Amino acid sequence: MTVPAQGALPPDRDKRLAAAVSAWQAGDPRSARAALVPLLGGLLPDPDAASIDAVCSFALGDHEGALAAMDALAAAYPGSAAIAFNRAKMLRDVGRLADAIGGYRRATALAPSDGQAWFNLASAQLAAGEASSAIESAARAAALGIKPALVAPVLAQAHSIAGDRDSARQVLRSAAAASPPDRNAARLLARDLAAYGPADERLRTVEALARAHPEDALLRAHLASALAALGRHEDALAAARASIDAAEGRAEALPWILGLLRDSCAADRMLDPAQAIDLIGAAPAESLSMVLLGVLTYAERPEDIAWLKRLHLRLATSARQQAGADPAVARRQAAPAIAESSGRPGGRPGARPLRIGLLSSDLRGHAVGRFAASLVAHHDRDCLALHLYSSYLGSDDFIAAGFARDAAVHRRIGAMAPADAAALIRSDQIDVLVEMNGHTRDSAVQVAAWRPAPVQVSWLGYPFSTGLSEIDYFLCDSHLQPGSADLLMERPLLVEPSWIAFAPARDRPPRARAAGTDGGSVVFGTLNAPYKYTRSTLAMWAEVLRAVPMSRFRIVRPEAARSALRANVTASFAAEGIDPTRIEFLDNHGAGIPHWQAYDGIDVSLDTWPLTGGTTTIDSIERGVPVVTRVGPAVHQRISHAILAHAGAGALSARTPDEFVRIAVALATDPDRLAAMSAELPHALWRSPLCDRQGFARSFARCMAEVATRHALW
Repeated sequence: MTVPAQGALPPDRDKRLAAAVSAWQAGDPRSARAALVPLLGGLLPDPDAASIDAVCSFALGDHEGALAAMDALAAAYPGSAAIAFNRAKMLRDVGRLADAIGGYRRATALAPSDGQAWFNLASAQLAAGEASSAIESAARAAALGIKPALVAPVLAQAHSIAGDRDSARQVLRSAAAASPPDRNAARLLARDLAAYGPADERLRTVEALARAHPEDALLRAHLASALAALGRHEDALAAARASIDAAEGRAEALPWILGLLRDSCAADRMLDPAQAIDLIGAAPAESLSMVLLGVLTYAERPEDIAWLKRLHLRLATSARQQAGADPAVARRQAAPAIAESSGRPGGRPGARPLRIGLLSSDLRGHAVGRFAASLVAHHDRDCLALHLYSSYLGSDDFIAAGFARDAAVHRRIGAMAPADAAALIRSDQIDVLVEMNGHTRDSAVQVAAWRPAPVQVSWLGYPFSTGLSEIDYFLCDSHLQPGSADLLMERPLLVEPSWIAFAPARDRPPRARAAGTDGGSVVFGTLNAPYKYTRSTLAMWAEVLRAVPMSRFRIVRPEAARSALRANVTASFAAEGIDPTRIEFLDNHGAGIPHWQAYDGIDVSLDTWPLTGGTTTIDSIERGVPVVTRVGPAVHQRISHAILAHAGAGALSARTPDEFVRIAVALATDPDRLAAMSAELPHALWRSPLCDRQGFARSFARCMAEVATRHALW
């Protein structure tokens, strides 16, 4: 114990330290700091009190000041394991992973019997990808008494990273079978099998785990997912129903079952939208990325969109926490970047190519890649130096290879920690970073939370705000731009005339004339994914069929092979008074029919609401099949409208359900107009800005130049 330079130790020192620790553990760092004040005077304050005070200061948001104080303490008391431990934890929390590992190593060297220090070292090593070291450290932590429930997940993941999946599963199996059984290990085992396990083994194991924990909604959800993977969709929906009714963990289970329910068109039948919204709001933010596009289907009314904005603010907070990013630090990093960039060589607009970073997991054979290709292939290298940062972990396909060929720089960052990826981007001196995932599966949005570029823009991959204040702009055009400024958290950044462009498919065989244009019964239809089939959507479709008595409706999707989907869709139409025999299903994958050719059996495409089509709308009109859509004020409600407007078919956009029905009925009951529109639509699309790839690349460059001038990036 160190004696302060002035006077003796206060007689109530131990009592004050205990009170401070108690307040800290109760979540009250301000009271903890107040209890320590008498112990912090003198030239050499009490090291234990100073350490606790720095920890509390860090918790209150003064990361920089707290770390500076802890650095001074570590230098003054190099033999203190507690100071080394607390300093390492702060370093880990701000994303300085390598320094944190060094700090925890120091703590374990000073206190080799401290199991918590070994456990934290193992966790940091795991985050850094140091699997072998993490296995050794986790084993030491377990030997020193750290509970198996804590050690098992770290040890299992380390074995997985090392390529020893059998050992990983054995660790989790042992923990799950312990007495009492470890429910968290059971959940992790179920999740591992969902990603990597053979389907039969997965089902057997998850069935046993669900029996051992009958009250656990998440394990029931894993059981539903395992059953669906084997094609047992009716059984899967029954397990999903049990998950919804389970006593514990329903919010955690929702991301696992929402996709299943939506893909089977069962979500609104099993789960009241208000109940779904409550569960989504309570679900762990980090687990929602797998279903967030499905979550957008609940955002129909203004109050729903306001709820969605609040949800995305929570998602942004979670992204920062997972990335270890500090918003205050990110803001400070951005301001110098803007100030310094104005003094870079050149110093005037156009003096050098702007360094534009594209950040995405979808720079490959993906819808995002399809549109990004127009920019990458046709950009002017004298204006833009494109740096591509792919977070995709799979093998590159031929589209990704083309991106690598046409970009100035192509880097793969999928295996990097967000802080390290951000540091790499920052070292490339990117002027504008374009984030293209949003909160979707395999997203790289955590990298953007570090603000590695002075200006950051969201584009293309996600039709809503990310919620991150570190992203400044949302790229769109005047047709996609929301109806009011409060519907986005970023500032709209207009690129005109169009926010996208793509390569037209002019070489496909001519379209066979569909039934309606030959005087037969009109066929309405969709190729949109079933997760978009909301109550509102199905009600509008049914109303159209009711108004055109001889018409039929055709759903073309791989999911059409599922009896559960067919049963739920026909039941929804039957509830609206529509004969189920008028509803047709085609599994185009099973039938070997290309998606574009499947439109030949449809006269009029009916869009979904509130999350509209995108690539399906383009494919439909390019094949000569008009799309009737409904347009609203938010971005996810305007995608089809924007596409139709560019193709000269904005009159097919309805503002209300009644107008949607009127437009569809008028088109279906006028064969001559339908035939003329069918013949003209592809050519109108090909003449539009949507197919002017070179023009789009020029417009994008002009837009970036305006941003550069606005922010003094030259």
